[in-house]
Amino acid sequence: MRRHEFDVWSFVPGALLAAFGLAVLLAGVDVTEWSWSWVWPVPFVLAGVLLLLSARRREPAAAPSPPPPPPDDSTEGLPRSDGRA
Repeated sequence: MRRHEFDVWSFVPGALLAAFGLAVLLAGVDVTEWSWSWVWPVPFVLAGVLLLLSARRREPAAAPSPPPPPPDDSTEGLPRSDGRA
């Protein structure tokens, strides 16, 4: 499989889900006792932050330089400009 560039849209939700899962497993967090009055805006705040981060101005990737042209057979017998034969 070919490597691809870093995808923040997949990484951030995956990292958040993994952190939440670890908190529930290791710290004994009981999500049934959470007050939903402060929990429900969290996804909207995270989405806003992600949209702001994605709107940053980025420099375009440099295009690869084209390969050199193949040698021309029609100039084979002519003297070279650098003085070599």
